[in-house]
Amino acid sequence: MVTVVDCCNLALSKLGDRGTVTSISPPEGSAQSDHCARFYPIARDVALEEFPQSFSTRRETLTQTTNPSGSWSYAYFKPNDCLVALRLLPSATVATPGAIFEDTVLSADLPFEMETDSAGREIILTNEPDAVLLFTARVTDPARFSALFTDALVFLLASYLAGPVLKGKTGEAAARANYAAYKALISKAAARTANQSNHKREYVPQGLAARGVAFARNRRTGY
Repeated sequence: MVTVVDCCNLALSKLGDRGTVTSISPPEGSAQSDHCARFYPIARDVALEEFPQSFSTRRETLTQTTNPSGSWSYAYFKPNDCLVALRLLPSATVATPGAIFEDTVLSADLPFEMETDSAGREIILTNEPDAVLLFTARVTDPARFSALFTDALVFLLASYLAGPVLKGKTGEAAARANYAAYKALISKAAARTANQSNHKREYVPQGLAARGVAFARNRRTGY
């Protein structure tokens, strides 16, 4: 079972660092553990945001809040663990993730916008009552990561650690090399995830999706 410490030590090994981190929460006191405590959460969230993955995709009925908009009928709090809002769906789709629904249920993604309220909280605006959000969640337990995602995350973390650990031109070169390895692996992981689903859906830029622009897609899946 992979742990956060395993990911950190693997990243350090990519840089030729022989130090062994035993804890980053709290940091054990070594320079390596301090660097890992600083950069690991950033690297994890960046990698999670790259593309939707089965282990990080969730759906949740949203909690309504005061609507500050005159253009939308409803306002909802964004879930605390939401990194990327993928799709807004009717309330009927709150059933088991991955379930098959009748064509009449998923006629189109629902239009929505995201903004910040006066208290600094992110909210979701839409015209749908009891809306359900499909989103990429912040997953903090690395035991849930796929093996390929873990490998990619290690390279991304190594690219962040290269400057502080190696410094100078050597650190810059190592950062570039490890980031390139990360991009190659994360692209492979994205392709593998896409191949594991029969749901074919055209990419819609977030700005267009928020305006309700929908494209043809397979409507017999809940994703």
